[in-house]
Amino acid sequence: MKVHVVRDSKESFERMLARFKKLLQRSHKVVDAKQTSRFHKKPSRRLQRNAALARSRYRNIREQQKFYLQS
Repeated sequence: MKVHVVRDSKESFERMLARFKKLLQRSHKVVDAKQTSRFHKKPSRRLQRNAALARSRYRNIREQQKFYLQS
């Protein structure tokens, strides 16, 4: 997705620049560029397994809370 801003006839340059910055921030282009600019080592199998176990624990807790909130 390209971020494109057209200046209105009565709009100042500073206002147009502020609109552009806001659109750029909402598109997450800067965040993505910063993340891809650096090399990130892949997590080890042990870390992947621990993360998966933590996700399943949190899912179970959320499911239990849903059950008790519906009562």
